[in-house]
Amino acid sequence: MSHIKRPAWFPLRLASAALVILAIAFFLRLRPASRSATSEQYAVYSAYFNSEINKSNGKYGRTNSFILLIQQNSSTAHADPSRRQFVEAQAPMLEDETVASFLAQNVVSQKLERHFDLSEPYELMPEDELTRADSIDAPPAHPEYFRLSRVGFNKDLSQALFYTEHLCPLCERGGYVVMERRWGRWRVKTFLGTWMS
Repeated sequence: MSHIKRPAWFPLRLASAALVILAIAFFLRLRPASRSATSEQYAVYSAYFNSEINKSNGKYGRTNSFILLIQQNSSTAHADPSRRQFVEAQAPMLEDETVASFLAQNVVSQKLERHFDLSEPYELMPEDELTRADSIDAPPAHPEYFRLSRVGFNKDLSQALFYTEHLCPLCERGGYVVMERRWGRWRVKTFLGTWMS
């Protein structure tokens, strides 16, 4: 009986392949169903924006007739794993799988579609067309712009985490939003501001 002589590096490659397979299986186990996570992502965005619209109506001379312009491509800039420590320190209620899902989802940006259910009119706009918005007259207020990351969820889709930047003529801010779904409705749990001007 002859033995096949394997190279010395073979056990290391076999162990590496096994680790990769285990990591993929772990991520797939934690990941919510793709279709339901996609629809829930827009439910999360919509609940957040409607909450912000309700809070700010009447401020800064704004009325219900403003145009909301949302950038068409999501931002991956604030999905850096080094931010995990900041987010977890500021929001201890976050589940590990929510943060892990957020980081994994934001490795790649996405193209947003018109699936928002907002109480105000909105327009999706690519970043390179933002200068066009300066020429849009929307009295009594100028358009507001939002950058959005993708949403990370826990396994049962009851907790969500995303990053947003809100840019407008009189106020600008950026930060992480933690949301929870209770009785079938998404609500903002906390906003973790990272900058304001």
